[in-house]
Amino acid sequence: MKNLRVGVEAILSGLASGQLSVDAALRKSMEYINILGLYCSDIYESLDLLVGAAGLSNPAYDEETSSLIFQIPESTTKKKINSSIAETTAEIVRIACNKKSTIHSASPLKFCKSERVTVFYDPLMIGFASEESLSTLGWGSAKAASHIAQSLVQTADGIDLCAGRIAIILTRHPSKYAHFVRDRLTKIIWCEYLSGMGPFDEYIFDYPLELREIECLRDLGITSRFLYAADLGRLFTVVGECIVVIEVTSGMSLLPSLSQFISDKYPTSGNTEKIFLRRGHLGRRRKATNDNEVEELFMHLGYKAVDISSISYIKQLTFCQDSLVTAGMHGAQLVNAHNSSSLIELHTFPYAASPWAESMLKMAGVLQIPYVPLLLSSIEHANDLVNYEEVPLRYLQNQLVGNSDNPSSGQSSRNLIDIKNLRRSVELAESLIEKINIDIA
Repeated sequence: MKNLRVGVEAILSGLASGQLSVDAALRKSMEYINILGLYCSDIYESLDLLVGAAGLSNPAYDEETSSLIFQIPESTTKKKINSSIAETTAEIVRIACNKKSTIHSASPLKFCKSERVTVFYDPLMIGFASEESLSTLGWGSAKAASHIAQSLVQTADGIDLCAGRIAIILTRHPSKYAHFVRDRLTKIIWCEYLSGMGPFDEYIFDYPLELREIECLRDLGITSRFLYAADLGRLFTVVGECIVVIEVTSGMSLLPSLSQFISDKYPTSGNTEKIFLRRGHLGRRRKATNDNEVEELFMHLGYKAVDISSISYIKQLTFCQDSLVTAGMHGAQLVNAHNSSSLIELHTFPYAASPWAESMLKMAGVLQIPYVPLLLSSIEHANDLVNYEEVPLRYLQNQLVGNSDNPSSGQSSRNLIDIKNLRRSVELAESLIEKINIDIA
């Protein structure tokens, strides 16, 4: 334990001084965790786990230290159905992946409301503290971040940003389409229109927004100025009339509110189509080798096969509205099924065994729409791979970490889908969806 403590302190001091990159620190922490035999499937959470294992966490740490911390209430938006679909689909996926743990589709978010908030920012390790309580630094990578922030505040002067009404959205993820919709847009819409605290003069984000994301926010009527933590420094204090900070976590539980907001703002006359969303020109990973055959089969079954990745984000968000079924390979485009009537997702294995593969399952759970996952892929070059049936799941999960184009991770484009089995599976999935809807009615 003593050697571990020394090693963890070295990682934290290296991060605080800037001598160790975040990527190097996370990889080093995962090495320690594997040596210790601890379970951690998310490399970005590894430092917090390691800090706790080394006994460095503040025993007085309590995220409820401030009376200004609130919980965003459960969504009151209209539910399309009311059933135990989330639990049912969780069992389908978990049995297929040989895992028994329970999936939690979403939980209410927490937010801090104050007139003075100190923010510590470092890529992937971010948090906030009201009333200068750096030892109890917000959420996200709270344990590791508070230690680094304590070191920083002793060696460097932070800046003060004075403004009027400010909303701070920290997410831990660089902004890409699915993360923008789930982790940024949901929180922004809640702050601006649903919380009763908007409009805001300024928004502060950890990572810069892309041009199309900014255009989306402007189209939705948000005129605020956008600032980025990277431009403000690693430690800065915000002073203003009203400051709202949403915790560093997924915005999945706010997705029903976003879906209802979009539907109300852009109503449709009804959509009776079945839609197959292509992966698009940027979706090289997890794209089947025979994707043309897959698309042709879906079109033969009455689906409209489209690539909507190049149109505006507003049009993407409304494209599947009230469609009978939305289907596609696992990927960012399936977040556009948020206001569809049902969802069929094609998964590659063993990628389906990773926690990152559960996004659409969780989305369907919180939206309460029928969801059927299909684990139908086989591998084109089987001699290059291991026999998955003989390998423990822990090994497969380790293969997934930090490997962006490995056929063993299911991330490559070398998956060949059996069309004959796919046809039968899609037909069965549609029958299951129809039966669920009849049972609910």
